[in-house]
Order: sequence, then C-alpha cells, then structure tokens
Amino acid sequence: MRTGLFIGFIVLCGLSAVPLGAKTDVFVPQQGFLIPNTLDTFTDNKEVAFVFQNPAGLAGASQTQVKLDTSQDFFGYHQVSLATVFPTQEFTLGLGYFNFFTDDITRATKTDSTRPEAVGTFGHSVQTLTLSLAKRFHPEITAGVMFQGLSQNLDSSSAFGYSADLGVIWTPYTQIWFGAYTQNLLNSGYQWSNSSRSESLPQRMVVSTGYRTYWMQTELSTDFTSYKLRAEYDLSDQLIFIGDILKEPAFTRYNYGIILDLGSWSLQYNHLTNPDGLLQYNQELFGICYRFGKQF
Repeated sequence: MRTGLFIGFIVLCGLSAVPLGAKTDVFVPQQGFLIPNTLDTFTDNKEVAFVFQNPAGLAGASQTQVKLDTSQDFFGYHQVSLATVFPTQEFTLGLGYFNFFTDDITRATKTDSTRPEAVGTFGHSVQTLTLSLAKRFHPEITAGVMFQGLSQNLDSSSAFGYSADLGVIWTPYTQIWFGAYTQNLLNSGYQWSNSSRSESLPQRMVVSTGYRTYWMQTELSTDFTSYKLRAEYDLSDQLIFIGDILKEPAFTRYNYGIILDLGSWSLQYNHLTNPDGLLQYNQELFGICYRFGKQF
C-alpha cells in the first residue's frame, strides 16, 4: 500500500515539474545571495532546519541539535552552513552561520580593442550570522524573531548590514499547519567600503502551508513571485526520501535526496539540478545532524 502511494507521489512530482521549479532558493533574505536550500526539512527532531527560515519553527525542538552542511562546485563557489538550536523551558534559541565563497575568480584587464588578458585571481564571499528566539504561546501557535548580520567581501572591498524578522506558525489540526515570516522587515541595507554605492535589501513575506501524516509530509511555500512544493516520505524508520520543485519566473530547480536517521545522528544527501537555459548545473550537498541533551 505505502509503496504504491510512494510511486504515485513520484508521478505527482513529475507532473508538477512545469509549474513548480527554480535555479536557487529564493527564500533567503539577502538580495542576490545564491544559497541552495541545504537546511530544509521539517521532520520531527530536525527543527534546526528553521535557523535560516521561519524562526517560529524552532519552538518545536525538544533537544539540542547541531547540523553541518557543505557543498562545492556551484559555478566555482563552495558552501558551508552550521546551525544549532538550544531548547529551554521558556524559549528556544537558534544560531546559524553561512559562508558562500570562492577564491579563484579570474581578473582580466583589456589590453587592446578585442581581447582581454587574465592577470590573476581574486575572491568573493557572502557570510550570514543569525540569532533566533522562538516560543510556544499556545498549543496551536508558535512565534519567533530572527536577527541577522550580513557581510560580503569582493576582492579588496567589503560590505556589512543587518536585518530583523518575525515568523509565526499556526497548527489548527494535528495534520495541518500554516506559517508566515518576513524577510528584511527591518534592515540597514549595506554600503561597499571603497565606493559610495549603497544597496537595499528587498522586503518580502513568505507564506506556507503543510500537511503531515506519520509517514509523509508535504509543504507549499510562496513569496508571491516564486513557488516551492516540497515533500518527505518515510521509506522506513531509518530512511526518509526528500524532494522539492522550485519555480522562479525564469529558472527551474529540482532537488531530491535521502536522510539516513540513526537515532541521535542523521546523515543527509541532496542532489540539485537546473536543466534550464545557459545556467544548467548539477550540485551535490551533504549534511550531518546530531541531537543530544535533556528532552523538553
């Protein structure tokens, strides 16, 4: 029975591929920051996933959780994400660090009217530091606030800014939930150190809804420009299939993977692909999560 439903789920994802898909995850607060969604799961005991998303989701954590993700070769860029969540009797604290970087961008100088000449390389990095607080105010309602420090370094120039956001999740029924959170509700923008140019951070609202059973979970999210359909399916007590299809106006991204749950430890593998246009790519992502400490 469950195998037949799983096959039907795969067929549904395939049929949904046209309207739902995208190149990179748009549900990140920084303008132009290309952050694939590696910390993305709402499986029980993995609430650390919400460190870079809706802070209200952290309130469901019952143990301390630590998660490390890494990937490489996203058009020459590498990625490292580290997130942790600390639940207490009064509230839940979340901390996150993200680094998206490269050090081998070719510098070119035009030597004549037709041909540039490479004269060396330089680096580029995008870094985010997050602090979140979340609390359950009612059996059906959790809310949270997130503060972020944002920085970029490009060759010898740097920029810094901050943002503050709110999130809420309402669970009117055991199997159905609704969520919403802001992106850059309050923000400083940022200005490059060696120029007079300043950049603003776009303000957005992301809304989502999900349905869960004891063996399958689905989620639909949108920022009213792009749409994401995501699902998880428990193949067994230890294996969880995960996949999403993300639609931006001009690009399509598909993401699928597997979680191996070993109790306190879990291992995660994701394969991302964008088959559209000039920006075709494939990317491998790896993650590890550890849960420990007193349960609340």
